[in-house]
Amino acid sequence: MTESMPGKSQRSGRWEKQPGLEPYYCFLPAPLPPNPPLKYNEKLLALTEKAGRALGRLDAIATNLPNPQILLYTYIRKEAALSSQIEGAQSSLSDLLLFETKETPGVPFGDAGGSELCGSPGVWD
Repeated sequence: MTESMPGKSQRSGRWEKQPGLEPYYCFLPAPLPPNPPLKYNEKLLALTEKAGRALGRLDAIATNLPNPQILLYTYIRKEAALSSQIEGAQSSLSDLLLFETKETPGVPFGDAGGSELCGSPGVWD
């Protein structure tokens, strides 16, 4: 049995309460294309153009990075740390990175041998 979240717009989708010992809400997106279709007014067009320019700047920056996977790696690890906190684990991004590089808290990165690790093939995969 599902129950919709009250007071929320159904245009982009709906929130449904899932049954169980610990009930939770999940978002079920509406099918695409939206009905009625989006109306591009000047405000929406300006926001779309601004987002496109931001993506262009990000792409330009990424082409100058020696290894763009390092940037991606950081965000994946940050999301993993946040997810573990949601699940009740008491860990931080620093804890995760220290664990992965087998460093000791309080020891400078270069002193713990981490600089060799960063240059190793496959570390960021």
